Amino acid sequence: MSENELSSAIDLREAGKYHEAQEWLNQFLITNPNEPEALSLLSQILLLDKKEAESEKILSKVIKINPELPSVQRNEVRLLLKQSKFSEALEKAQILHDRSTDDPENNLILSACFGANKKDEQALVFIEKALNILPNYAEAFANRSLIRLRAKDIPGFIEDAEKATALKPHMTHVWSLLSTIHFEKKNISSGIDATKKACELDPTNAYLWERLGLFFQQDGNFSNASIAYEKSLAINPKSAGVLNNLGAIAQISNDWDSALRYFEGGLEINSKSAEIHNNLGTTLKKIGRLDEAKISYRKAIELKPDYAEVYFNLGITLHELGNLKDAKKNYRKAIALKSDFEEAIYNLGVMLYEGNELKKAMEQFKLIDFRMSKSNLLKCFYIQDQQSNFYKHLDDMINKSQNNAVIGSLVSRSNIRYGLDKINPFCNEPLRYLLKVDLTKQYDFKTIFLNGVKGIMGDNKIRNTIHGLLSSGTQTAGNVFSQVNLATDLIQKTIRLEVEKYRTHFKDSNEGFIKNWPNDYTLYGWVVSMQNGGQLAPHMHDRGWLSGSIYINVPPKLKSDSGNLV
Repeated sequence: MSENELSSAIDLREAGKYHEAQEWLNQFLITNPNEPEALSLLSQILLLDKKEAESEKILSKVIKINPELPSVQRNEVRLLLKQSKFSEALEKAQILHDRSTDDPENNLILSACFGANKKDEQALVFIEKALNILPNYAEAFANRSLIRLRAKDIPGFIEDAEKATALKPHMTHVWSLLSTIHFEKKNISSGIDATKKACELDPTNAYLWERLGLFFQQDGNFSNASIAYEKSLAINPKSAGVLNNLGAIAQISNDWDSALRYFEGGLEINSKSAEIHNNLGTTLKKIGRLDEAKISYRKAIELKPDYAEVYFNLGITLHELGNLKDAKKNYRKAIALKSDFEEAIYNLGVMLYEGNELKKAMEQFKLIDFRMSKSNLLKCFYIQDQQSNFYKHLDDMINKSQNNAVIGSLVSRSNIRYGLDKINPFCNEPLRYLLKVDLTKQYDFKTIFLNGVKGIMGDNKIRNTIHGLLSSGTQTAGNVFSQVNLATDLIQKTIRLEVEKYRTHFKDSNEGFIKNWPNDYTLYGWVVSMQNGGQLAPHMHDRGWLSGSIYINVPPKLKSDSGNLV
């Protein structure tokens, strides 16, 4: 039988349309049931379509009809390779090649057998022969890409893999390998393209959808990442890793309820995952459930005792719970495990500063340039009355265009202490920038603020924290605005509107804090509830650009200064 008679099936095979090719051949075999070339071609296509048992059954039939047919012998070798009978496959492939050395398929199959037997040098020889005979041989490029990959020739692998997929776009395994390499090399754009193609060709592969989700997540495209992860989860609902990734995306979106659900679901599948316990702890902390967060962090440490990030997170939680000794202990443990852990070094420095251990705090702040570390070091110089070091450090910060409320405060205070008149880069006349607004005249105060705060205080998920500056009163733990619900959402929207009105009101000012107004900002807030006689000691919010208070209920004054700002 000539190849032309089977050209339709061959064309379908070459296009990767294996199902259609099988249908065509099955129709053909109805009238030609014992045609060996047709049976042999069907056997090969079934193997390509991952139907190994059916392929072997057809191959057994055609061997009885014509065992000497080259295509039949090639299929025998292919099946042996699939069955991991590598030495037997090599022996048969060598005999087949010797019968017709100029056949590109014979050269390619012999090359594949050498490769399977870990003889890549010999394999390359026969791939080159195949490509000399047939320069656009997609399968030869695909096989050479694997050899180059094993040799860690990544540019060579990518070049050959891209040639193979350009000639035959349906090569799923090549797209999948490209996806893997691009993932390892952090080639996000190319990785997305390769993985999307692999998913298109193999849409029931949960792993490929998960990989696509990872690429999108790394690219900051969280919407598409979530879609890919959900598709992976639909195929494999028992993937703790995918649930963990969905939880991480929910955290970024401040969707704490969803994050909680995903992490708890992940732990139902894999209770031994230290990472998921840590992520659950972070979520619980964000919504103010500090005691539960502490339990999650400790479980993560139990599972992974060298997990620096968890010691750090536990330190933050213990700090907020007022367990200062253990908080410092956990920060130090995190630093011991990860010596360049800037955030842990910074937080330890802050705790030492708050405990008036200034020299120890300075040791930490000098190690890093992170967040307010330079500003905190400036504060230490000022408190210890180290005038020379203070001004040297201050001038260095100003020359580097650093500017914040701490610098503004210390310039003002140092001018008084040392009798200088240094220009304040943040604000020279702060009392001119106080603004008092009666929110009851502009908004539905009861609905937004009164009912909103009642809702916050009545939410048993929101805990209180110990505040050393507050007496006869309570303060909510963490950032109340991260605990997203209708109440905090309405309050936050109103505050943001008032902040913009504030900026507009002073827009013509030349003060630094107006001229250098941040492009974006985060609101951080608490609810403070005082009893009769309660008070909050003077303090400043070091990381704040603008600070304010909204008074929900102010009782009559008992003394002339009651209720005043200090």
